Amino acid sequence: MPLPIPSWELFVGIASETTWGTAVAATDFYPIAKPRFSVVYEPIEDLGFRSNASELQAWYQGVGSTMVELPDMLFYPNASGHLLMAMLGVDTNVTTTHTLTLLNTALPKSYTLGKFWGGVATQDQTAGVYFSDLQFKFVNPGKLTVSAKGRGKIQTQATKATNSYETNGVFLPWQATFSLGGSGNTKIYDAEINLSRPVEGIWGFNNSQDMTGENVGPLRVKGKITAASTDLTELNFYLNNTQPASSIVFTSGGNSLTFQMTKTAFVNPSELDHGNPYARTILTFDAVANSTDAGTGNAPFKCVLVNTRSGTAY
Repeated sequence: MPLPIPSWELFVGIASETTWGTAVAATDFYPIAKPRFSVVYEPIEDLGFRSNASELQAWYQGVGSTMVELPDMLFYPNASGHLLMAMLGVDTNVTTTHTLTLLNTALPKSYTLGKFWGGVATQDQTAGVYFSDLQFKFVNPGKLTVSAKGRGKIQTQATKATNSYETNGVFLPWQATFSLGGSGNTKIYDAEINLSRPVEGIWGFNNSQDMTGENVGPLRVKGKITAASTDLTELNFYLNNTQPASSIVFTSGGNSLTFQMTKTAFVNPSELDHGNPYARTILTFDAVANSTDAGTGNAPFKCVLVNTRSGTAY
């Protein structure tokens, strides 16, 4: 029996493309345990009756694409910035400060991703990836994780990349400060932020099962926070429809990560929870577009990332 392939051989590389669908070599790599590259083909079934009791008479493979999932990664100050850029589209870079805002005039960048897992000497590679979902979770005690989903062209086999990793430490929940309504709030200890953009494949007629293009829809930012409440301060943001500014800042040495939502609408369900040893307020939010969080036009979300990537925009 052949020996099994150990999972620790895994690595995933990423790089932004100049032209959609034209693969490029990886520039950054993610330490990740359970990535998924799933090639999905449209099923075409022949259900035409042939005077017998069989339903499926023939099955054909239609057009395809690759669904990419990068779950439960820690947030590394340099490499993880690509994921924010993929969702937002603009990096206004001044030395080591990257102000990431929503691109309102075109589609964001596409990416090439490669996964090596040891089954063959080459790596699985998918080009033309647009990201549709980016989720941040952080709880104290606990960790800050980021998960991403995207869609690209049908994967191919490519030369294995030479993987290397940044030496910056990851951001940790206890390093965070949370500002809500213009004031620091030390009662909040659990949060989730979800950025989503619909990604739609385009299959133009070209004698190929692969996509000839993709479209990316508008950005929506939702999430929830949990606070150990001592009064109605947090719940009143919902009850009074105040829509306050919210800001979360992680600081790790010389690196920092800021999430900013200047107009945060708290929506249903938002309520007091008495199912624990102490009262908690659970608030669900939907970030509203505003001019403060945009480079141009309006946007619901802005990020400022300070790291050791100097003078090079994402």
